[in-house]
Amino acid sequence: MTLTLWVKILLTSEEPGWNVPKLDVSIITKDRPQSLARLLSSLSKAIFFGDTLNLRVNLEQSSDADTLQMIDNFTWEHGGMFVHHRVVHGGLLPAVVESWYPHSNDTYGLLLEDDVELSPLFYAWVKMSVLRYRCVLRNEVFHIFISFPRL
Repeated sequence: MTLTLWVKILLTSEEPGWNVPKLDVSIITKDRPQSLARLLSSLSKAIFFGDTLNLRVNLEQSSDADTLQMIDNFTWEHGGMFVHHRVVHGGLLPAVVESWYPHSNDTYGLLLEDDVELSPLFYAWVKMSVLRYRCVLRNEVFHIFISFPRL
């Protein structure tokens, strides 16, 4: 899959901005190493069109040993990786709230729980959505919530 196939569907106003928005991926996990492995595998196999993505893994204080070892052994080859392991139990709400902070007006966050699996083309869809809404809303703040069924 090449970038040119996706650029063909960009609006004229969106095309010059392809390289402007940056996406950070943040994973929230605790004690589901099997589903986390599936997520990390699908994330690693995704097509990023040469873009760099930073990855942040947010571990709950009570994360199990298998999950901790999996994150210790995981290598992210598409950008920087930061692991945040809470020292005090926080629960889901603090995990979500603390999982991502924008670095600039051109940075967007994708928050993932550890029980999802991504399409190899997820990044193209997210990037196209960001570009479409940036142009339509003229850089207004926006957010997209996507709900995935539990496996």
